[in-house]
Formats: sequence, C-alpha cells, structure tokens
Amino acid sequence: MEANRKVYAIGETVLDIIFRDGSSAEACPGGSMLNSAVSLGRCGIPVEFISDFGNDQAGKLIGDFLNGNKVSSRFSQRFDDGKTAIALAFLDPEKNASYSFYKDFPVHRLTQELPVPAEGDIVLFGSFFAVSDETHEKVLNFVRSAKQHHALIIYDPNFRRPHLPDLEKMRPRILQNIACADIVRASDEDMNLIFSVTNCDESYATVKANGCQFLIYTRNKEGISIRSEHIRLEIKGEPLEAVSTIGAGDAFNAGLIFSIYSLELNKKMLKNIEAGQLEKIAETARRFASDVCMSMDNYISTDLVRNLLEEWRKYQN
Repeated sequence: MEANRKVYAIGETVLDIIFRDGSSAEACPGGSMLNSAVSLGRCGIPVEFISDFGNDQAGKLIGDFLNGNKVSSRFSQRFDDGKTAIALAFLDPEKNASYSFYKDFPVHRLTQELPVPAEGDIVLFGSFFAVSDETHEKVLNFVRSAKQHHALIIYDPNFRRPHLPDLEKMRPRILQNIACADIVRASDEDMNLIFSVTNCDESYATVKANGCQFLIYTRNKEGISIRSEHIRLEIKGEPLEAVSTIGAGDAFNAGLIFSIYSLELNKKMLKNIEAGQLEKIAETARRFASDVCMSMDNYISTDLVRNLLEEWRKYQN
C-alpha cells in the first residue's frame, strides 16, 4: 500500500440554493462529488477535487470553501467564459429535494491536464458529470487511466428523475462507467430509474453482467444491501427525523471511502474482504449519511468527525 495515497473525486460543481416551506433557507457549495470531497477533507483524508467552475463571485466562494475544508482544487478548471452553475433545491414535507439547474458553461470543458492516480489511491466519480455530452469522455479517460494504474474505483450513478428524457442516450455511458468500477454504490431509485429493477438481487445481476463484481445498494431508511461473488449482506436501516436529505448519499460515499482508507484496503483485497469489515464500513457510511440529514449542510459535522476519529483509533488498536 502506498504511504502517500490520495482520494480523487471528479464531478460537477454547483452553488446550491435551498428552499424550504416556500422560502429560501440557505446557500452552500454543492455537487455530489464536491460534497463527498468536503466530508473527506474534514476527516483529514488527502483529497483532490477535479471539476470546473467560474471565476465569478460564486466560484470564489466555492474555491475559498474548498480550501478552508482542506480539499485541493488544483486540478479544477476555473473559467471566465461562463458562470458557476446554480442549483435550486426545493424540499418537500419529507425533506427530499427536487432540483432546477441553471448552467452557463464554456464550449470546451475539462481542458486542464488531469492527474494520474496510483496504486492504492481511491477514485470516486458519478452523477450527471460522468454521462454528459461535454464531460463524459474526459471523465471516462481519467477513470480508465486510474484503473490501469490499479487505483480503487467507486461509481455512483446518482441518476436524477429530470434526466429521464435523455436516459436512452445516457444508459450506454452509465454501462461504460459501471464496467470501469470496482464498487458500484447505487440507490434503489437509481437502479429502478435506469434499469427498471426493483430489488438488490436484480440490481446486482445487472451490475455484474456489465463488468462490476461489487454492489452496495442503499434504500434510505430501509437499509443497506451488499453483494459480491462471495458476500451477501443485509444491514437494517434506522429511522430518523431528517432536516434535509440533500447530500445524504454523497456523505454515505464519503463514509465508505473514509472506512476503506482507514482500513488500508485496496482493490485486490475486495475479493477476500470479511463480513465484519463490511459491516463496519457500512455502519460508518450510514452514520455519515445520518449526520448530514440532521442539518442543512451537505457535509458531515465537525462533531461527527471528532467522535469518529477517536472511535476509529480505538477500533484499529
């Protein structure tokens, strides 16, 4: 295992403006991979965020925020011929969000030189950024390079219902992404929208048939299912009164990576991972997600970070 291993998160950057009960509640930097990167940065995990956003006021706010949370954005492109994307998030009575996006991107995106992850590094990718016309091929090339160098690849489709009209165009790209992944982390909603499957076993059969041998399948408060060639694990969910579910899945991904990193696991070890380790990983990921649901932030709290780091020190000793 490389001593100086890193996490690379590649995805979109937006400024989230959140509306609750008919009025605006809060604005904060967002985007699925950005949210995960910030939670990891708060945990002291060395993380590189790869994206693009404007040299406008919103972009400056985001850049300062990343820096303040120990997330490197040195591989993110800053552009003048466009504006940082805006996402309006409207919370329903159950605190789930529907979105409207406002984008003004340059014609050419991700023109910066991208890093080459090494063996032992972890790469997280997914969401619309990984399937869009402008960025899919560049993201895919980056991920394939990481795979060739034996980094551990985690893919989260994070497919939004507003993109259903473009699903037939996007599905082949999603399948390409799955084929690159060592772990697919998908929600029940993702798999139902994309592949019309309704349970974990159907979802795993689909993922496995398209080149990935490891699925972590989440069902909100209903629980977590994990499938691989040698593992069949069911973990019950826990009810909670959410303030907002925005960023919960992103925090779950961060919890997975925090655990994998802390346990010093790499892609070769996935084949022989023990059920007890998986339960510890899944429980930590769920705690990340639950913590985010208890506030209007898209990222885990400093209180959770403090408690987790102490608990993991005891666990590893």
